[in-house]
Amino acid sequence: MERLVERESVIVPNSVIVSEIAGDEQIDEVTEFLKQYGSISRVLKVDDSKSEFFPSVVVEYNSGTAVDALEPLPYNHISDSGVNYRIQSLASVYTRCVGNDTTKSYLTELKNLAKMSGRGFADVLKDMMSQIAESIKEPERDQSEQIDLPESPLAEFQPSAVEPSVDGAQQSNHSNHTARNPAHSAPTIPAPDLNPPEVRRVVVEHIVRRDDHSVQHFSQKLRAFSGKDPRPTYEPDYDTWRSSAELIMSDTSLSHLQQSRKILESLLPPAADVVKHLNPDSSPADYLQMLDSAYGTVQDGGELYAKFLDTFQNPGEKPSAYLQRLQVALTHTVKRGGALSNDVDRLLVTQFCRGCWDDSLLNALQLKQKRTNPPSFPELLLLLRTEEDQNATKNMRMKQHLNITKQKATYHLQTVKGCLDENEDTTTLSSIKELSKKVAELQAQLVWLTAKPKTQNSRCALHTKSKENRKPDRVSKEPTERTVKTQSTPPKPWYCFQCGEDGHIKPNCENEPNPALVAEKRKLFKEKQRKWEVENPPAAKEQLN
Repeated sequence: MERLVERESVIVPNSVIVSEIAGDEQIDEVTEFLKQYGSISRVLKVDDSKSEFFPSVVVEYNSGTAVDALEPLPYNHISDSGVNYRIQSLASVYTRCVGNDTTKSYLTELKNLAKMSGRGFADVLKDMMSQIAESIKEPERDQSEQIDLPESPLAEFQPSAVEPSVDGAQQSNHSNHTARNPAHSAPTIPAPDLNPPEVRRVVVEHIVRRDDHSVQHFSQKLRAFSGKDPRPTYEPDYDTWRSSAELIMSDTSLSHLQQSRKILESLLPPAADVVKHLNPDSSPADYLQMLDSAYGTVQDGGELYAKFLDTFQNPGEKPSAYLQRLQVALTHTVKRGGALSNDVDRLLVTQFCRGCWDDSLLNALQLKQKRTNPPSFPELLLLLRTEEDQNATKNMRMKQHLNITKQKATYHLQTVKGCLDENEDTTTLSSIKELSKKVAELQAQLVWLTAKPKTQNSRCALHTKSKENRKPDRVSKEPTERTVKTQSTPPKPWYCFQCGEDGHIKPNCENEPNPALVAEKRKLFKEKQRKWEVENPPAAKEQLN
């Protein structure tokens, strides 16, 4: 680092150093970012592989105002490609490195000098300090040229405060030496010479204030927001992220540029793509306005208020959790102008009384009587949580006292033999044969019964014809009408289409659905209908017409 600065004659106050840079593409990215703060004179690579800053790049500005605009430094910049760059002031880095090396080498030489001369290290150090004090003496300046500085937090430099501890032998040698040479004593050095105003100004501005800014910068970092749908678990929603951004904007110690930088650093694609076209000089309000148009609530205040009124307690939800859900909905409503901020407590208590189903809790806290003078949200939440905790502990004590335990599930086990004896096999086969014979007999009887009405109808027809020949026409019409009535009426289902039982219909059915029985009854009904159509073709045609 020291060789690069001396070889290239780098203007240290106008330069910054960027670490963790590997290729030319990263150099171009950093250069594009740093151009926002001022014109760049040149870019130099740290090519010494043994240096602790390898690989790094030194960027020299044409003016020192660009470095002031980058404050507070050091600063971590995350590029679009995801690379994290650390930007530091070259003045602080160069002073620390070169100053430490120079101080260490100087103290080493003083120790060697004290060892070679046989004197104590403290005596040699005092002599050197007296010479330094004489070399920095300058004529007093006018009061008009002096710079008003803040009171330094550092204590005034006292030689005794930095005097190193020496052993007893060295102290005795020092006392003997001063006794032999009383005239050769260290002169008193005034405090302004050892701690001049210029040094104090540098210490205050570059050490104390920078530490404050670094702590403040670390504590005010926003959480990342990407705007992805579905939202990742580690990422807050937009309203939560926006509240944090508003706190950053209300901080007067940060400039608009620093606030915009923090907002931009917390954005990830696709949310970062929404504000990518904005200028670097855009205010934080411009960034939030653009993000509101993409991720903010689009419902108006009236719709949000109606949604708030339709928010009720869910099954199994605690009253305290329900109150927090109401608070979130009411906050969105107030932001969109659906309700006044002065009526927040009253609306919250009123809706909680409407939507909470635990009447015993409402009566215990007397919330319905507190609508005119409602408590605030923190007070009400504390009351609910306290009441819930008391009820839970009371129920636990009751269960322990009454020995109420959950009943264990019981079950009945039935076993069936896996195999039968030979005698049992023969008996089951014989019983199956007997059952099959009985089924065949029943089928034959059913066929005979279905064929019997045909012969009866034919006999009735012959009998009616003979009567027609014997009796007058007026008397013979009545039986024919009756037979027509009996023949012209088709069969009807007379069963329920839902459960399959007889005696009622589907609209009045209260039984469970039984599709299997319904299908069986429908099959039997179709067979009856088909037989009736075969037996009464003229009546069937009339029914079809």
